[in-house]
Amino acid sequence: MTGKQVAEKYGISTVTYYLWRKKAGAGGRKAPSKNGTLANAAESKLRTAVRAKMAGLLPKILDEEVERILGR
Repeated sequence: MTGKQVAEKYGISTVTYYLWRKKAGAGGRKAPSKNGTLANAAESKLRTAVRAKMAGLLPKILDEEVERILGR
């Protein structure tokens, strides 16, 4: 989901979404390395795994924060 889609779904501002995402440790997108070394390949695989994990965690974090803010 995009920041705008998340903001609309949860009724928050896009700034709030990106602040929460930053606190959760999800960084911005970076261009892939063109070096092609083994270290870069391992780093790329690790980065992909971390992003996949964050994609699974972020909706839960957002739900918890929205519930906390709304006092439910």
